[in-house]
Amino acid sequence: MDEQPRSSASPKREWALRYALAVAAVAVGSALRLEFTRWVGPGLPTYVTFYPAVMTAALLAGFWPGLLATALSGLTTAYWILAPAGLAIHSPVDRLGLAIFTGMGLFMSVVAELYRRDRDKAAAYDREAALREGQARLLSAVTVEKEKLACLISSIADEVWFADTSRKFTLANPSAVREFGLKSAEDFDVEKLAASLEVLRADGSPRPVEEAPPLRALAGEVIRGEEEIIRSPGTGQLQYRQVSASPVRDAEGRIIGSVSIARDVTDRRRAEDALRQSEERFRSLAEALPQIVWTADPEGGVEWFNRRWHEFTGEPEGAGKGWSWGNFMHKDDLARSLENWASARREGSLYENESRLRGRLGEYRWFLVRAWPLRGSDGCVIRWFGSCTDIQGMKAAEAALRESEQRLKFHFENSPLAVIEWNADFVVTQWSSEAERMFGWKKGETLGKRIDGLRMIYDEDIPIVSRTMERLASGKELAIVS
Repeated sequence: MDEQPRSSASPKREWALRYALAVAAVAVGSALRLEFTRWVGPGLPTYVTFYPAVMTAALLAGFWPGLLATALSGLTTAYWILAPAGLAIHSPVDRLGLAIFTGMGLFMSVVAELYRRDRDKAAAYDREAALREGQARLLSAVTVEKEKLACLISSIADEVWFADTSRKFTLANPSAVREFGLKSAEDFDVEKLAASLEVLRADGSPRPVEEAPPLRALAGEVIRGEEEIIRSPGTGQLQYRQVSASPVRDAEGRIIGSVSIARDVTDRRRAEDALRQSEERFRSLAEALPQIVWTADPEGGVEWFNRRWHEFTGEPEGAGKGWSWGNFMHKDDLARSLENWASARREGSLYENESRLRGRLGEYRWFLVRAWPLRGSDGCVIRWFGSCTDIQGMKAAEAALRESEQRLKFHFENSPLAVIEWNADFVVTQWSSEAERMFGWKKGETLGKRIDGLRMIYDEDIPIVSRTMERLASGKELAIVS
């Protein structure tokens, strides 16, 4: 409703402007004629300022405005300029001059119109040539882009399928054609191909033809990363595939087809299954061990504890991940453990530390904590495997041994008897202060020397001592009183 008045008013406005230009040109010519007359006097040529007016109107506005300018110039000249004043012209010379001017005005209007038409034709030709050149460039660009797209689709290792609204495949890349042993995908029926294949859902149940991703995409559905199992026509083996499909719409939003991309993920699924089985075996082994076993990520946060941790700490299964294990470590051991753990992670080296952990009843027990880094193919640590071994008994034995050694040292230094200790080679290793007093040798003079080399036995007792030493060296007797 709004467009029609504008389109009809535009030619009218153009027509009015063209004829207004003719009137304005004559008015300007008349004004100039009067001005020039004042300057040079009455001898000024009659039509000197009207020829440019007619030419301007004809060139800029066309044939009919040129004729209008000629007529208006003639009337103006006859009425105001030629004697006597008025439209009647009595002089034959003036009538001849007006006739010549009118003829020249007609001639200039015709020539100007012809020029305008030739100019418009040339401009139209130039526009058409520019349009053809632009179309050629556009066609060339489209061809190049089409070739690029074809090369891109052909180079994709995944299968790429395009189906139109008639449910026929109109494009398939080489991977798709090769996988299904097709000569060409053009005009190949989607339902026919889907019905000819053995396809299962991810849960192993048969997939109906109507659930084929290209058909669902034609109905407007978007499918992202849906898994399917298909028996390959080429090998007869079951393949795991990940399929994405989407409707293709035109500029107005109408569905004109669907594009589907299918990726073979069989190797990845097998690797995932192998990894899952490996982790299950590891966890089974870890649960059978008496130690606390755990795994951590490369940053050091614990990912998993075996059952021994939960039995010892009382934490429910599934808890204890991250860094919460620090809540169960003795406060005097935590800072040292964290520092050693950070150093091991930074260097990617074996972690070993002795720490006290709090049990479910609040008691602390000593554990030997170790962790080994697992590296990927690039040499970077991808996981840590750790264990916590209860060494409370060993710590108690060490404490008991230290206490025993302290008691022995006390008795050794304070015994009223001369206490001498030697090894299996009868080399003196200990010499008490009472032995110094009794035998006269200082401790530094006896250590490292054989007992039989010291002149501390009477000659008549040497055979007895030698036999005693032989009996002790045989190991059959641990103590001999002589």
